[in-house]
Amino acid sequence: FSIEMFLGGKDFGPESLYLARSPITYAEKVKTPTMIICGELDRSTPPSQAVEFHHALTLSGGTSVLVTYPGEGHGVRQFPAVIDFVSRILDWFGHHMPIDGLNGGVLPERAEMGSTSNVSTNVETSPVG
Repeated sequence: FSIEMFLGGKDFGPESLYLARSPITYAEKVKTPTMIICGELDRSTPPSQAVEFHHALTLSGGTSVLVTYPGEGHGVRQFPAVIDFVSRILDWFGHHMPIDGLNGGVLPERAEMGSTSNVSTNVETSPVG
């Protein structure tokens, strides 16, 4: 499977499928707060693409958080990183789609525990608008 096959050729111009299928093209239209999670060693979707999309979202005024897991590939599979991954997702939805009875959208157990500080991650956030 090659990029030429997926994109119907090698045209990367302004009217190409390359740009039409790129999330960067539509970043300024994104209104939903976005958490991007990637593995530092991902060979399917290079982490540089996650960084580029995160920057495009923040430059267009969007809310974005980028979490990069060192030593992970396409998906978070190692412990304790997987625990951190799931905790971040739960916190994200708790904050942006809160459920009545939760402490500020954060699960009570997580609020008491603090972060999973024994997990190495790189986190980059955007200013909250």
